[in-house]
Amino acid sequence: MPLSLVKASDSEIPICSVGCDNKMCNFQGYAFSFCGTNCPYVKQVDMCLRIPSSLPSLLKKCDNYTNVYGVWIALSPYKACFKASQLFVQAVIGFIVNSSGYFIQLLVIYAKYEHPVGLYVKCFPLSKFVCTEMYVMLNYCYYSGNIFACFKDSNGCKLTYCVYPCYTFLPKSALIIGEAPSYGNVTICGKHRFLLWYPLPDDSFNVGFAVEGSGNVRYACVYTFRYATCTPMLLCKLHNGHYYVFAWKSNCNSYSAKAYTSYICSFICGTIHLGYTECPPTCSIL
Repeated sequence: MPLSLVKASDSEIPICSVGCDNKMCNFQGYAFSFCGTNCPYVKQVDMCLRIPSSLPSLLKKCDNYTNVYGVWIALSPYKACFKASQLFVQAVIGFIVNSSGYFIQLLVIYAKYEHPVGLYVKCFPLSKFVCTEMYVMLNYCYYSGNIFACFKDSNGCKLTYCVYPCYTFLPKSALIIGEAPSYGNVTICGKHRFLLWYPLPDDSFNVGFAVEGSGNVRYACVYTFRYATCTPMLLCKLHNGHYYVFAWKSNCNSYSAKAYTSYICSFICGTIHLGYTECPPTCSIL
């Protein structure tokens, strides 16, 4: 909901930080929720992202010559906290570079404690959406329990998907996240480690977003996720038993937003910058 739709009767409310996790291996961003005495919930989250004309890449044989990065929104049954990153329904714009070219994937995924279930996936050449505004929405229907996902670009292309109640819940928070996806895991010295796709190198994304919830709340909350910097992240295992690794060098995420409430609904709207730098891959013994 853009600020232009704010009514004179709407009351501005504060956005309070409720914590930060700076040890994330593969994603960064924010979770937002509403707080009040009437058990507020989230009705809808949407984002708008301009699709770039090209994608940076650093193709390495060890990860099948593939660079991947996703920008997504999600609804979670937990309020804004770390647990919101453990259970959610997400709608994803995925950017892929490999030896065949440049691609965009549009996905809807149910994720529960590191066990994702792919519900919908479409892959397109980047050229189909280049330099368009991509609008993504997740809407929760209180009466049916369904979550509706919608992808729409400024040229009129529209794709929708319905997530049925076996994969839904009453949402309490909304997430806006940038992610270097994992494709597997290994155990090293008894410790569980993810294997990641190598991200688009040193990239950034500016995202417009809005979160709508139930009305008459006291304030909004935000929880921040940041990459664990200077920590080896696994790409793949080589034939000699060594691992190809990289490290996040810096987090460059920030947000600017305002929140409002009325008797009917509450909302948060603004912009998020998701950016990062990383150290190039090296061979390492772990």
